[in-house]
Amino acid sequence: MERLLKIKGVKPVLWVLTVLFTAIIFTSWWGERIPSTAQGIKVDTWEQNEEGQPIVEHVSGWTWYNPVRYEIIKYAGEYQECSGNFTFFTQEKLPVQVSVSTFVRPIRMQAGKIYQSYRVGPKELYSTLVNRLINDAVKKAGEGTPTDKLGSFTDLQLAINQQLDKSLPAEFLEQKNTVVTDIVLPQEIAVSVRAKIKAAEEIANQRQQTALQEETNKRTLMEAQGETAVRRERANATAMAIQKEASELTELQIRKMWIDKWDGKLPTYVTGDQMQMLMQMKK
Repeated sequence: MERLLKIKGVKPVLWVLTVLFTAIIFTSWWGERIPSTAQGIKVDTWEQNEEGQPIVEHVSGWTWYNPVRYEIIKYAGEYQECSGNFTFFTQEKLPVQVSVSTFVRPIRMQAGKIYQSYRVGPKELYSTLVNRLINDAVKKAGEGTPTDKLGSFTDLQLAINQQLDKSLPAEFLEQKNTVVTDIVLPQEIAVSVRAKIKAAEEIANQRQQTALQEETNKRTLMEAQGETAVRRERANATAMAIQKEASELTELQIRKMWIDKWDGKLPTYVTGDQMQMLMQMKK
């Protein structure tokens, strides 16, 4: 009987210990620090909103929470590089492989919406959601690019950037830069693209040579015009000096010049001006 009571007494003790342990767990709070380089969200694992999505709260710095009910998720706040090889089909249904590198991050204070929509954590964000968005952008950009322009990294890269600028914000993401690092074209396209590039280079070289020749001709003409202008300025300067010298002759100098040139003979007839000059000379 005594032994039986001991055995029966074990069960109430275990229940008490269990209740106490549960109470301690439910009333305990844990602290966790969210660095400035991350976007932290606190997810309520017990309740959901009216749309059936988890209730989330953006947190930063030191955060205190009950780990039984809440979960802390830290998304990268800085741009993360995403690289990969993607394939699309041209308008002629020929496969083209493109190597793309891009930098993506969640829009500030929007990481919670990403989790609510897709239930993806930091590790899965780039391997699933971002990778899918890049793949879709490459396909749309590649299929919309004319085949003869696929050899240009710049044209295809610009088209991919434009597609990502449309699709990423709709998923609460943003990009910094997307770069096409390599393009592998089918043989049928590669031959025609190389021929077009070569022809374009020849046209560019010809235009450059023409521009250089025009510049040389222009300089030669300017030099010739410059010499003509210098000569003209010299002639004008000489004429002006002569004119100035003539205007500065005094009346006595004019009379002296007239006497120096006179042969000593009086004219057979004398005009009024000449008579006046002779009368002045006699004085």
